[in-house]
Amino acid sequence: MWDSIIKSIFVENQKFITSNDMDGKLAGMLLQKYLNWEFAGLCDYNGQSSDEIWLVDPDFDLLDAVFVGVPVSDPDIFCIDSHFIAPDKTFIDTYMENGNKINPNVINGLVRWKDDNSSDFDRKYSFGTAHFVAETLINLGIVSGDILKKIDDLLSLDLDSSSGSNAGSNSVIDSDIDSVVDSVIEEFSKENDIPLLPFVEMVPFEGLNGKKDAVHKAVLNNVINVYDTFAFSFDSNYTISFTVYV
Repeated sequence: MWDSIIKSIFVENQKFITSNDMDGKLAGMLLQKYLNWEFAGLCDYNGQSSDEIWLVDPDFDLLDAVFVGVPVSDPDIFCIDSHFIAPDKTFIDTYMENGNKINPNVINGLVRWKDDNSSDFDRKYSFGTAHFVAETLINLGIVSGDILKKIDDLLSLDLDSSSGSNAGSNSVIDSDIDSVVDSVIEEFSKENDIPLLPFVEMVPFEGLNGKKDAVHKAVLNNVINVYDTFAFSFDSNYTISFTVYV
C-alpha cells in the first residue's frame, strides 16, 4: 500500500509548496532537481500573525500542489512531511485511504496513544522532511546514497551559534539566522549542483472569495497534549485554520 502511495506522489513534474525553513527548502530543492518539480510557493506556519502561504501565481489552485514539510489534514491536499501527527490507529487508516499523503511516522504505524494508553512518541522519526525525501529518492533508485549524509550534515549545523547573535531584539536575531541559513543553503547548492529554489516575487494566498485567510488563527477546540505538531485544515472557502497541539 505505502509503496503505491509513494510512487504516486514521487513522480515527475509535480508542483509544490514547501515550508519556509531550511528543512523544507532543502526537500524542495531535491524534488526540483531530481523529479523536475515546479516551485509554486512557500508556507510559514509557526502560529504567528505573520504566517502565510506565499504563491508565485496568485490564481494557483492549492489542490494542484504537493505541500512539502507541511502536514495538511484536508483529504484532498497532497503532502509529504515528517511530523509526529497520528493520535491513534483510526487516524492512520483514514490517512492511508486518502492515498495522497506520506509521512514516515504514519508509515511505521506510530501513534500518540495506543489502546493501552502508552505512546510511540519515543520511537518517532527523528529527522527532517529533507532526510525523508532523500531516503525515498535513494530507495527509488533516483539518487545515490551520499546525498543523505550531506543533508544530515547540513541540518545538524548549530545555526544559532553560527549567526553570532548573542544579544538584541528577536527580529534582529531571526534576521541574522535567516541570513546564515540562506548562505549555507547556497553553498550546498553550489557544491552539489542542486539548484536553489527560484527567487521570485510572490503574493499572499487569498481565499476563493478574495478573503485573506487567517493562517495564524489557532483552533483551540480539541487541543491535545503533544509537543510540536501543527495541522492545516481547509474549509469550503479555502480558509486555513490551525489545530495547534501544545
